[in-house]
Amino acid sequence: MKTSIKVYLIALINTHRNEISPNVSTLVNNHTRKSINELINLLEFVNAIPEEKVTDTYVEINRLRAIIARFEVDTDTETIRRRTLQKRVAELEEMCETMNEVEKNLREKIENLELANISYSGYVLKKDKMIDQHRAVITRVGKENKRLKVINKHSLKRIKILKNQLKTKLKGDC
Repeated sequence: MKTSIKVYLIALINTHRNEISPNVSTLVNNHTRKSINELINLLEFVNAIPEEKVTDTYVEINRLRAIIARFEVDTDTETIRRRTLQKRVAELEEMCETMNEVEKNLREKIENLELANISYSGYVLKKDKMIDQHRAVITRVGKENKRLKVINKHSLKRIKILKNQLKTKLKGDC
């Protein structure tokens, strides 16, 4: 939107510069030069507007309306320019309303997504806690299995010793 406004203003400035001629009265040339200066000031203002700010467009619309008020000279070319500027102001107002509506909808979506994100973050934290608890249980079971394995080894050795003693005792009795 900003570039289309800049292009439009540059076109207006060039059109006014082409109108300055020695065949026209000094009053008209001075008025044209004044209009050119106003358009240049407006162009500088538009260049200074940051891209993402939509609210500054309303200031631009008011400035364009002020320029339209200055072009109240009833010449054919001025009337055509004034009508063109009025149409452009109307287009800009419509674009601002549309952009405001889009921005409002996007803010609502962002808020909904943030709420969903918070909800999912809580869910993920609960899952992480459950996983940590599960890992702790697995670690304890593993340690208990190792302890039982050692006890089992000792028990098996003891059983072998007792079997051997029993065999030797049985051999001695026979």
